[in-house]
Amino acid sequence: MKKVMYLVAWNAIKAETEWASLYKRLVPRLCTYDEQTQTYKGKGKALGHVIGRLITLVYALLKQDDEMLSHLPPGKEPPEPVLYDPDLHKRHRTGHYRPIRKEHATNRIVQVEP
Repeated sequence: MKKVMYLVAWNAIKAETEWASLYKRLVPRLCTYDEQTQTYKGKGKALGHVIGRLITLVYALLKQDDEMLSHLPPGKEPPEPVLYDPDLHKRHRTGHYRPIRKEHATNRIVQVEP
């Protein structure tokens, strides 16, 4: 699974995507600059951050589909799965946050008997 996510992340940062711009922002911040070769060393840290965010996104999308399917009545046709939307990602980054979960968790008080 690690190797697959590594390849997915490399493909994501090769193209001009939000993931590539994230990687380009992280490289100067996380990596050391080698003046002799005029390059950054240790780019694996930045790639690791991109991989972590990709995994978080995949988990969130799968969780959202799971929640929808769990509330679906038996025998009803399931809707199409939610796909990644770059426009939604861009709106989210500019402050138009829309949470994935519709309902908020309620606080529960649990009394433990000694």
